[in-house]
Amino acid sequence: MFQDMLRGAPTEIDAICGAVVEAGEQTGVLTPVNRTLWRLVRAAVNGDRLSVISNQTGTDTDHVSRVTKHENSHHTR
Repeated sequence: MFQDMLRGAPTEIDAICGAVVEAGEQTGVLTPVNRTLWRLVRAAVNGDRLSVISNQTGTDTDHVSRVTKHENSHHTR
């Protein structure tokens, strides 16, 4: 995908992460990691540096950290 971005070619982000996000929305399953990756890549492709920066420091990544910690606590029991 990074090579696609370097070439200015379309990426597969919608087919890969976007599909997971959409399936999660349809089934009520949270997909914070895929949603964040999807937003970051789409913002980078569109040249929206401010959006990329805010997504890296905003609530989405905070939510990902909380979900990851929660999931890890269940795996260690």
